[in-house]
Amino acid sequence: MKSYYEILGIEVNASEAEIKRAFRALALKYHPDQNSHPYAREHFQEIRQAYETLINPQKRFLYDRKHGFNGHQKNNKKRSNESRTSFHSGNFNKWNDAYIRELLHEYFGISWSGKNIFKCNDLRYDFHFSSDQVKEKRKESITYQRLIYCCECVSKTISQRNCSFCRGRGFVEESVTLSVDIPPNCASGYFIRIRGAGDHTVPWAKPGDLVVCIHVVEER
Repeated sequence: MKSYYEILGIEVNASEAEIKRAFRALALKYHPDQNSHPYAREHFQEIRQAYETLINPQKRFLYDRKHGFNGHQKNNKKRSNESRTSFHSGNFNKWNDAYIRELLHEYFGISWSGKNIFKCNDLRYDFHFSSDQVKEKRKESITYQRLIYCCECVSKTISQRNCSFCRGRGFVEESVTLSVDIPPNCASGYFIRIRGAGDHTVPWAKPGDLVVCIHVVEER
């Protein structure tokens, strides 16, 4: 029988960040809404159970002691909201989509509608104009940074832990420059949504959007 470490594909001394990265990749790959294999649901439950145990310092300590694993316990910090993610063992047979949505969004910046749609983080860019500056239509050039999935990991189908390009993160930073049209006489609080211009940390998920927010500052 595979250990929880083998199920997640991580080392026995893996850090909390490594556990989260492993779960993120496996959860998106084997979630039944994404994977039509007849055993996808069963395998995903194993992945979730392994994650729930190893991400909780107390549960991980007891699991390691029972199965003879050592060496990871030093400097582990207990999560302040541990009670939100704890799961009674009897509940693993129940499919809890709301819980999975919360988990993926809270830790990995991925939103899931439950209809085969995963969406990465939206980003925000703020403009501040005087009332005179917004009287006429404006065209502004903006430059910002977003996170995109590592093409090296995906194209070469190698484990991200062994990727020297992204250094095990699974994503890299990209600089983006866009031209944005600001309509005339727009009020403070007006926003423009640019679809697909946000983070894209997972190749099979929809990229997030860029939300451009307009602030009109009244001159004294």
